[in-house]
Amino acid sequence: MRYGPRVTATAVYLQNAQFLPEERLADMMQDLFGAQLCAVTLANTAATAAQL
Repeated sequence: MRYGPRVTATAVYLQNAQFLPEERLADMMQDLFGAQLCAVTLANTAATAAQL
């Protein structure tokens, strides 16, 4: 992922702990950070976090 650790951690937290759907989460990350995250990026980020 080309985004920093805070953006990544925020995305993983919101998706997995707050159960935000991917589309809504992508919209939120765009609004908050200007980060254009697609569904594949979110899925890969969650998978990487799960391995850690």
